Amino acid sequence: MGFDPKAPGPTRFGDEPFTQSDFDDLAKAGANYVQISHAGLFRETAPYDLDLGAQANLDSVIQMSAKAGLYAVIAYRTGPGRNETAILRDGTVLESIWTSEVEQTAWAAMMRYTAQRYRDNPTIVGYDPMVEPNDYMRRGSPDPAAFYRQYGGTLEDFNVLALRVTKAMREVDQATPILLEPDGFGGVPWLPYLKVTGDSRTVYSVHDYTPFEYTHELRPGLQYPGMNDVDGTGTVLVDKAYLAGYLKTVTSYGQQRGVPVAITEWGGHATAANVGAYMRDRVELQDAIGNWAVWTWQPAGFLDPFSVHDPSPTNTALRAAWATNCVRPS
Repeated sequence: MGFDPKAPGPTRFGDEPFTQSDFDDLAKAGANYVQISHAGLFRETAPYDLDLGAQANLDSVIQMSAKAGLYAVIAYRTGPGRNETAILRDGTVLESIWTSEVEQTAWAAMMRYTAQRYRDNPTIVGYDPMVEPNDYMRRGSPDPAAFYRQYGGTLEDFNVLALRVTKAMREVDQATPILLEPDGFGGVPWLPYLKVTGDSRTVYSVHDYTPFEYTHELRPGLQYPGMNDVDGTGTVLVDKAYLAGYLKTVTSYGQQRGVPVAITEWGGHATAANVGAYMRDRVELQDAIGNWAVWTWQPAGFLDPFSVHDPSPTNTALRAAWATNCVRPS
Protein backbone atom coordinates (compact mmCIF):
# COMPACT_ATOMS: atom_id res chain seq x y z
CA MET A 1 0.00 0.00 0.00
CA GLY A 2 2.61 2.47 -1.05
CA PHE A 3 1.54 5.92 -2.17
CA ASP A 4 0.57 5.86 -5.84
CA PRO A 5 -0.87 9.02 -7.41
CA LYS A 6 -2.31 6.87 -10.22
CA ALA A 7 -4.16 4.48 -7.89
CA PRO A 8 -7.97 4.45 -7.93
CA GLY A 9 -10.00 5.82 -5.09
CA PRO A 10 -9.57 8.95 -2.97
CA THR A 11 -6.67 7.80 -0.79
CA ARG A 12 -4.12 6.88 -3.50
CA PHE A 13 -2.68 4.15 -1.29
CA GLY A 14 -2.30 0.63 -2.62
CA ASP A 15 -3.49 -0.80 -5.92
CA GLU A 16 -7.20 -0.81 -5.11
CA PRO A 17 -9.18 -0.01 -1.94
CA PHE A 18 -9.60 -2.90 0.49
CA THR A 19 -12.87 -3.67 2.22
CA GLN A 20 -13.65 -5.53 5.41
CA SER A 21 -14.67 -8.58 3.41
CA ASP A 22 -11.12 -8.88 2.03
CA PHE A 23 -9.73 -9.25 5.53
CA ASP A 24 -12.56 -11.53 6.58
CA ASP A 25 -11.77 -13.75 3.60
CA LEU A 26 -8.11 -13.89 4.65
CA ALA A 27 -9.04 -14.99 8.15
CA LYS A 28 -11.51 -17.56 6.82
CA ALA A 29 -8.75 -18.97 4.61
CA GLY A 30 -6.82 -19.72 7.82
CA ALA A 31 -4.31 -16.88 7.98
CA ASN A 32 -3.60 -15.35 11.37
CA TYR A 33 -1.35 -12.44 10.42
CA VAL A 34 -1.02 -9.69 7.84
CA GLN A 35 2.11 -7.71 7.02
CA ILE A 36 0.83 -4.26 6.12
CA SER A 37 3.30 -3.03 3.49
CA HIS A 38 2.36 0.63 3.63
CA ALA A 39 3.46 4.16 2.90
CA GLY A 40 5.26 5.76 5.83
CA LEU A 41 3.42 8.26 8.00
CA PHE A 42 5.90 11.09 7.38
CA ARG A 43 6.09 12.75 3.98
CA GLU A 44 8.88 11.93 1.56
CA THR A 45 10.06 15.52 1.14
CA ALA A 46 10.80 18.40 3.50
CA PRO A 47 9.57 19.29 6.02
CA TYR A 48 8.89 15.53 6.47
CA ASP A 49 5.70 16.23 8.39
CA LEU A 50 2.89 13.85 9.30
CA ASP A 51 0.80 12.69 6.34
CA LEU A 52 -2.71 12.54 7.77
CA GLY A 53 -4.00 10.70 4.71
CA ALA A 54 -1.44 7.92 5.13
CA GLN A 55 -2.21 7.70 8.84
CA ALA A 56 -5.95 7.46 8.24
CA ASN A 57 -5.46 4.75 5.63
CA LEU A 58 -3.14 2.75 7.88
CA ASP A 59 -5.56 3.08 10.80
CA SER A 60 -8.36 1.81 8.57
CA VAL A 61 -6.36 -1.24 7.49
CA ILE A 62 -5.39 -2.00 11.09
CA GLN A 63 -9.03 -1.72 12.17
CA MET A 64 -10.13 -4.11 9.43
CA SER A 65 -7.38 -6.54 10.45
CA ALA A 66 -8.52 -6.37 14.06
CA LYS A 67 -12.17 -6.90 13.16
CA ALA A 68 -11.18 -9.98 11.15
CA GLY A 69 -9.15 -11.30 14.09
CA LEU A 70 -5.75 -10.93 12.43
CA TYR A 71 -2.46 -9.85 13.95
CA ALA A 72 -0.59 -7.19 11.97
CA VAL A 73 2.89 -5.82 11.40
CA ILE A 74 3.37 -2.26 10.18
CA ALA A 75 6.01 -2.19 7.42
CA TYR A 76 6.97 1.08 5.75
CA ARG A 77 7.76 1.26 2.05
CA THR A 78 8.31 5.00 1.93
CA GLY A 79 9.23 7.92 4.14
CA PRO A 80 11.61 10.87 4.33
CA GLY A 81 13.89 10.68 1.30
CA ARG A 82 12.39 7.52 -0.22
CA ASN A 83 9.42 7.06 -2.55
CA GLU A 84 7.56 4.01 -3.85
CA THR A 85 9.54 4.09 -7.08
CA ALA A 86 12.73 3.44 -5.12
CA ILE A 87 11.37 -0.12 -4.76
CA LEU A 88 9.51 -0.49 -8.06
CA ARG A 89 12.18 1.23 -10.22
CA ASP A 90 9.56 2.23 -12.80
CA GLY A 91 9.70 6.00 -12.75
CA THR A 92 11.33 8.92 -10.95
CA VAL A 93 13.28 7.49 -8.04
CA LEU A 94 13.71 9.34 -4.76
CA GLU A 95 16.28 7.68 -2.51
CA SER A 96 18.22 10.54 -0.96
CA ILE A 97 17.67 8.78 2.39
CA TRP A 98 21.03 7.05 1.75
CA THR A 99 23.02 10.28 1.69
CA SER A 100 21.09 12.56 4.04
CA GLU A 101 21.66 12.74 7.78
CA VAL A 102 18.57 14.93 8.03
CA GLU A 103 16.34 12.37 6.30
CA GLN A 104 17.66 9.46 8.33
CA THR A 105 16.93 11.47 11.48
CA ALA A 106 13.43 12.13 10.15
CA TRP A 107 12.94 8.43 9.37
CA ALA A 108 13.90 7.58 12.95
CA ALA A 109 11.45 10.20 14.19
CA MET A 110 8.75 8.59 12.03
CA MET A 111 9.44 5.23 13.64
CA ARG A 112 9.39 6.73 17.13
CA TYR A 113 6.03 8.32 16.36
CA THR A 114 4.73 5.02 14.99
CA ALA A 115 5.83 3.05 18.04
CA GLN A 116 4.30 5.59 20.38
CA ARG A 117 1.02 5.66 18.48
CA TYR A 118 0.52 1.91 18.15
CA ARG A 119 2.35 0.45 21.16
CA ASP A 120 -0.86 -0.32 23.05
CA ASN A 121 -2.78 -1.70 20.08
CA PRO A 122 -3.22 -5.46 20.65
CA THR A 123 -3.47 -6.12 16.91
CA ILE A 124 0.04 -4.79 16.22
CA VAL A 125 2.74 -7.40 16.77
CA GLY A 126 5.67 -5.75 15.04
CA TYR A 127 7.23 -2.83 13.21
CA ASP A 128 9.32 -3.22 10.05
CA PRO A 129 11.00 0.17 9.63
CA MET A 130 11.87 -0.24 5.95
CA VAL A 131 10.60 -2.63 3.30
CA GLU A 132 13.41 -3.89 1.06
CA PRO A 133 16.36 -1.55 1.64
CA ASN A 134 18.19 -1.33 -1.66
CA ASP A 135 20.88 1.32 -1.68
CA TYR A 136 23.14 -1.10 -3.52
CA MET A 137 21.21 -0.38 -6.74
CA ARG A 138 22.45 3.20 -6.67
CA ARG A 139 25.95 1.78 -6.78
CA GLY A 140 25.46 -0.46 -9.81
CA SER A 141 24.21 -3.57 -7.96
CA PRO A 142 27.55 -4.86 -6.60
CA ASP A 143 27.63 -8.10 -4.63
CA PRO A 144 27.24 -7.74 -0.85
CA ALA A 145 30.94 -8.13 -0.04
CA ALA A 146 31.98 -5.46 -2.52
CA PHE A 147 29.23 -3.09 -1.39
CA TYR A 148 30.13 -3.35 2.28
CA ARG A 149 33.85 -3.04 1.67
CA GLN A 150 33.21 0.41 0.25
CA TYR A 151 30.11 1.65 2.04
CA GLY A 152 29.94 -0.24 5.35
CA GLY A 153 29.59 2.11 8.30
CA THR A 154 28.41 5.05 6.18
CA LEU A 155 24.91 6.46 5.75
CA GLU A 156 24.55 4.08 2.80
CA ASP A 157 24.80 1.10 5.16
CA PHE A 158 21.30 0.12 6.32
CA ASN A 159 22.87 -1.18 9.54
CA VAL A 160 23.50 2.43 10.54
CA LEU A 161 19.85 3.37 10.04
CA ALA A 162 18.67 0.16 11.71
CA LEU A 163 20.48 1.06 14.92
CA ARG A 164 19.08 4.57 14.81
CA VAL A 165 15.46 3.55 14.32
CA THR A 166 15.74 0.79 16.91
CA LYS A 167 16.93 3.29 19.51
CA ALA A 168 14.14 5.70 18.59
CA MET A 169 11.41 3.06 18.86
CA ARG A 170 12.73 1.64 22.13
CA GLU A 171 12.54 5.06 23.74
CA VAL A 172 8.75 4.73 23.69
CA ASP A 173 8.01 1.01 23.20
CA GLN A 174 10.21 -1.66 24.75
CA ALA A 175 7.93 -4.61 24.00
CA THR A 176 6.69 -4.70 20.41
CA PRO A 177 9.02 -6.71 18.15
CA ILE A 178 11.05 -4.99 15.43
CA LEU A 179 11.58 -6.71 12.08
CA LEU A 180 14.71 -5.82 10.13
CA GLU A 181 15.49 -6.71 6.52
CA PRO A 182 18.93 -6.57 4.88
CA ASP A 183 19.88 -4.49 1.86
CA GLY A 184 19.55 -6.14 -1.54
CA PHE A 185 15.73 -5.82 -1.41
CA GLY A 186 15.81 -7.93 1.74
CA GLY A 187 17.48 -10.74 -0.21
CA VAL A 188 18.86 -13.94 1.27
CA PRO A 189 22.45 -13.38 0.03
CA TRP A 190 22.53 -10.07 1.91
CA LEU A 191 21.31 -11.44 5.24
CA PRO A 192 24.80 -12.34 6.57
CA TYR A 193 25.68 -8.64 6.28
CA LEU A 194 22.76 -7.51 8.43
CA LYS A 195 24.20 -6.79 11.87
CA VAL A 196 22.48 -7.84 15.06
CA THR A 197 21.48 -4.69 16.91
CA GLY A 198 21.53 -6.15 20.40
CA ASP A 199 17.80 -5.57 20.86
CA SER A 200 16.32 -8.71 22.40
CA ARG A 201 12.99 -8.38 20.60
CA THR A 202 14.18 -7.99 17.03
CA VAL A 203 13.45 -10.50 14.25
CA TYR A 204 15.77 -10.67 11.24
CA SER A 205 13.80 -11.26 8.07
CA VAL A 206 14.20 -11.75 4.33
CA HIS A 207 12.17 -11.50 1.14
CA ASP A 208 12.77 -14.22 -1.41
CA TYR A 209 11.36 -15.25 -4.79
CA THR A 210 13.97 -17.80 -5.83
CA PRO A 211 14.03 -18.68 -8.68
CA PHE A 212 13.01 -15.15 -9.68
CA GLU A 213 12.56 -15.76 -13.41
CA TYR A 214 10.21 -18.65 -12.63
CA THR A 215 8.15 -17.01 -9.88
CA HIS A 216 7.71 -13.87 -11.99
CA GLU A 217 7.29 -15.77 -15.31
CA LEU A 218 9.97 -13.68 -16.99
CA ARG A 219 10.85 -16.36 -19.51
CA PRO A 220 8.31 -18.69 -21.17
CA GLY A 221 8.56 -22.39 -20.54
CA LEU A 222 10.20 -22.34 -17.11
CA GLN A 223 9.13 -25.18 -14.87
CA TYR A 224 9.33 -26.24 -11.25
CA PRO A 225 11.26 -28.36 -10.64
CA GLY A 226 13.38 -27.17 -13.54
CA MET A 227 16.51 -25.52 -14.82
CA ASN A 228 16.81 -21.89 -13.76
CA ASP A 229 19.51 -19.24 -13.64
CA VAL A 230 19.28 -18.13 -10.02
CA ASP A 231 22.17 -15.68 -9.78
CA GLY A 232 23.28 -14.93 -13.33
CA THR A 233 26.07 -17.51 -13.35
CA GLY A 234 24.30 -20.26 -15.27
CA THR A 235 21.38 -22.64 -14.98
CA VAL A 236 20.97 -25.15 -12.18
CA LEU A 237 18.23 -27.60 -11.29
CA VAL A 238 15.96 -25.82 -8.85
CA ASP A 239 13.93 -28.31 -6.86
CA LYS A 240 13.09 -28.80 -3.21
CA ALA A 241 16.63 -29.94 -2.41
CA TYR A 242 18.10 -26.87 -4.06
CA LEU A 243 15.72 -24.55 -2.17
CA ALA A 244 16.59 -26.30 1.09
CA GLY A 245 20.27 -25.58 0.51
CA TYR A 246 19.60 -22.01 -0.56
CA LEU A 247 17.51 -21.23 2.51
CA LYS A 248 20.15 -22.64 4.87
CA THR A 249 21.59 -19.12 4.88
CA VAL A 250 18.54 -18.01 6.84
CA THR A 251 18.66 -20.91 9.27
CA SER A 252 22.40 -20.55 9.84
CA TYR A 253 22.10 -16.81 10.45
CA GLY A 254 19.61 -17.35 13.23
CA GLN A 255 21.45 -20.25 14.82
CA GLN A 256 24.89 -18.66 14.73
CA ARG A 257 23.70 -15.35 16.15
CA GLY A 258 21.04 -16.69 18.49
CA VAL A 259 18.27 -14.55 17.01
CA PRO A 260 14.83 -15.27 15.52
CA VAL A 261 14.48 -15.21 11.74
CA ALA A 262 11.52 -15.06 9.38
CA ILE A 263 10.65 -14.97 5.69
CA THR A 264 8.20 -12.09 5.45
CA GLU A 265 7.67 -12.00 1.70
CA TRP A 266 7.73 -14.75 -0.92
CA GLY A 267 5.40 -16.22 -3.53
CA GLY A 268 4.88 -16.89 -7.20
CA HIS A 269 2.54 -16.17 -10.06
CA ALA A 270 -0.62 -18.23 -9.81
CA THR A 271 -0.16 -19.09 -13.49
CA ALA A 272 3.44 -20.36 -13.22
CA ALA A 273 3.90 -24.00 -14.27
CA ASN A 274 3.38 -26.41 -11.34
CA VAL A 275 3.30 -23.49 -8.91
CA GLY A 276 1.24 -25.50 -6.43
CA ALA A 277 4.16 -27.89 -5.93
CA TYR A 278 6.52 -24.93 -5.59
CA MET A 279 4.35 -23.40 -2.89
CA ARG A 280 3.99 -26.66 -0.99
CA ASP A 281 7.74 -27.30 -1.03
CA ARG A 282 8.49 -23.81 0.19
CA VAL A 283 5.90 -24.00 2.95
CA GLU A 284 7.42 -27.21 4.29
CA LEU A 285 10.93 -25.76 4.22
CA GLN A 286 9.92 -22.43 5.71
CA ASP A 287 7.86 -23.96 8.50
CA ALA A 288 11.12 -25.47 9.73
CA ILE A 289 12.88 -22.08 9.62
CA GLY A 290 10.42 -19.76 11.34
CA ASN A 291 7.38 -17.65 10.64
CA TRP A 292 6.54 -16.52 7.12
CA ALA A 293 4.19 -14.27 5.19
CA VAL A 294 3.30 -14.61 1.51
CA TRP A 295 2.94 -11.93 -1.15
CA THR A 296 0.14 -10.96 -1.69
CA TRP A 297 -3.56 -10.83 -0.70
CA GLN A 298 -5.18 -8.29 -2.99
CA PRO A 299 -8.85 -7.27 -2.94
CA ALA A 300 -11.13 -9.96 -4.35
CA GLY A 301 -11.10 -10.01 -8.14
CA PHE A 302 -8.11 -7.69 -8.48
CA LEU A 303 -5.96 -8.77 -11.42
CA ASP A 304 -2.54 -9.39 -9.91
CA PRO A 305 -0.76 -12.67 -10.79
CA PHE A 306 0.73 -12.77 -7.29
CA SER A 307 -2.59 -12.40 -5.50
CA VAL A 308 -3.54 -15.49 -3.52
CA HIS A 309 -7.04 -14.26 -2.67
CA ASP A 310 -9.01 -15.84 -5.51
CA PRO A 311 -9.16 -19.56 -6.40
CA SER A 312 -5.83 -20.72 -7.80
CA PRO A 313 -3.13 -23.32 -7.16
CA THR A 314 -1.40 -20.83 -4.85
CA ASN A 315 -4.61 -20.25 -2.88
CA THR A 316 -5.15 -24.00 -2.50
CA ALA A 317 -1.61 -24.60 -1.25
CA LEU A 318 -1.82 -21.78 1.27
CA ARG A 319 -5.18 -22.78 2.67
CA ALA A 320 -3.72 -26.19 3.46
CA ALA A 321 -0.68 -24.57 5.08
CA TRP A 322 -2.69 -22.07 7.12
CA ALA A 323 -4.85 -24.87 8.53
CA THR A 324 -1.98 -25.56 10.96
CA ASN A 325 -1.70 -21.95 12.19
CA CYS A 326 -1.96 -20.89 15.78
CA VAL A 327 -5.19 -19.25 16.83
CA ARG A 328 -5.84 -15.62 16.00
CA PRO A 329 -6.52 -12.98 18.67
CA SER A 330 -10.08 -12.97 19.97
